[in-house]
Amino acid sequence: MKNLKIVFCGLILSAIVISCQKNNINGGGPTYPRTVHEDSIRAFLKGKTWKYFEYFHRYDSSATDLVWKIGKSNSTNNLNLDRVTYLTDSTYKEIDASGTLYTGTWSLLGGGSQIQVVNALGTFTSNIVKLSNTEFQWYEPSTFHYGFMVPDSLAPDTTGGRLAVLTSHIWIYDEYFSGYNTNPTRLIYKRGKSNSPLNLNLNQAQFNTNGTYWEIDQNGTFYSGTWSFLNGQSQIQVVNSLGTFTSNIRRLDHKRFEWQDLPGGTWGEEVPQ
Repeated sequence: MKNLKIVFCGLILSAIVISCQKNNINGGGPTYPRTVHEDSIRAFLKGKTWKYFEYFHRYDSSATDLVWKIGKSNSTNNLNLDRVTYLTDSTYKEIDASGTLYTGTWSLLGGGSQIQVVNALGTFTSNIVKLSNTEFQWYEPSTFHYGFMVPDSLAPDTTGGRLAVLTSHIWIYDEYFSGYNTNPTRLIYKRGKSNSPLNLNLNQAQFNTNGTYWEIDQNGTFYSGTWSFLNGQSQIQVVNSLGTFTSNIRRLDHKRFEWQDLPGGTWGEEVPQ
């Protein structure tokens, strides 16, 4: 690889992106009656208890901060206790960061492009950015906060083991962070975010079972080389014309590949193409 800080491509292409268009749940796809949109959205939301995977502040800015991530020990916020459940009767319940239970109602607005909740603290409206059975991403324009939630019961799919998982996909970046050891951590790239400081839209990489690999970097340049697991498959190392690059594997399943460089400051999150 050219550089693991720029090379590895690492939230889930099966997700449904909810556009803000009035009559279209899938910006480039076919148009359906609005009731079908809302029924589809409700089917994804209800019957699950959602927890936070990541949480961002200043999402409107290019200087966006990651303030919570599952497993990140120095997160600014602690959202371990947070849980949200949307019920079929349009009521909902939420446990906040301090363990306090709130109940209220929820509804869809804008033909399903927004979700609104009402509880004792007020009325809160967010844009639905991405929604599927395995993730729920939303943006609250009034606070510039961005939430990335997953079902509480979601288990990673590691079928076949790490070798099979890694070599079964072409990987592209979903998110990329710098200063991961600092608090807060700066979001450098997120797929679909128009003002990311770094554009990794072109990056992709594939790892082959024979120990070779190829990648395309952010400039469209093609590289090839070799790769290997180290230390009981807890690390990955790539070798190409630019050098040797080693990273710790923090997550590897059929939905997500997360790695951290050895100094610890760079964190990449990739998803299958």
